[in-house]
Amino acid sequence: MKAGVSRKLPLDCLKILQPHFESVEIYEKGRPLDEMELAQAIKDKDVFICQLTEPINERVLSHANRLKHLATFSTGVDHLDLKALKTRGVKVSHTPGVLTEATANLAWALILNCGRRVNEAREFLKQGKFNGFFPSLFLGLSFERSTLGIVGMGKIGQAVAKRAQCFGMRVVYFSRRHFPVDGATQVGFEELLKESDVVSLHCPLTPQTRHLFNQENLSKMKPTAILINTARGPIIDETALVEHLKKNPDFQAGLDVFEKEPQVAQGLLDLPNALSVPHIGSASRWAREEMARICIEEAMRFARGENLQYEYPL
Repeated sequence: MKAGVSRKLPLDCLKILQPHFESVEIYEKGRPLDEMELAQAIKDKDVFICQLTEPINERVLSHANRLKHLATFSTGVDHLDLKALKTRGVKVSHTPGVLTEATANLAWALILNCGRRVNEAREFLKQGKFNGFFPSLFLGLSFERSTLGIVGMGKIGQAVAKRAQCFGMRVVYFSRRHFPVDGATQVGFEELLKESDVVSLHCPLTPQTRHLFNQENLSKMKPTAILINTARGPIIDETALVEHLKKNPDFQAGLDVFEKEPQVAQGLLDLPNALSVPHIGSASRWAREEMARICIEEAMRFARGENLQYEYPL
């Protein structure tokens, strides 16, 4: 069997995998592989480890004449053509549950930074504008008197809600299913937009959630609201968000993911009321190493003819 890995992983996958495969190739280019590069990398592999930012679509799979196991370095699988993979009899594995706490912590880092205007205050100080204490300088959110709205109450959403209790926040959530989460109330989407001081996104990317936060729904939020996205970039219409931020200087956004990643909508990074970071939601050392371990061990299980432990049901 031959194995391929699209990017270097936090563990030495080459050393670990080599005893189990005829050959192992890593295609590190300092960026996600594009479609043609993926097609070439995957064409003669039995097992391939890919990233969330590398879409495995029909065009790529048309070159995969030997592929039998695809391991994705992610929990989500919206970058995979699951129907095409099932048709070809390819087993898919992912890394569920590993990044829950790390992503929830990053969501809260963005909430706290935006809520207390830390980034703005830091730039103010760096620019030499600080002339001493002033009673009205960078007034921020009173968390204990505020409402957190969570869109998508899966494991990460629940972890974010749990942390909100420490700050005394009222928590409401919108989800297709009811989740018995202590201290959280399920509400309709319109009600969540209207009542929330902070809205944190934790839903999957689907046709229904793509551009869920468009111009119309952004305008239904409080003009002083904070919008946090550590889920999937296309849930927000980024062009509409830029315009909304320009028109509403007291509205803030904290973003870890982007609609056309790694590209960022023009003007977004220049806005003082937008805090953007480069997709680091799961970037705790333990979480990323655990994700790598799962992908590597699943590849070895497949090579040994064993059942996959983290197989995604197709």
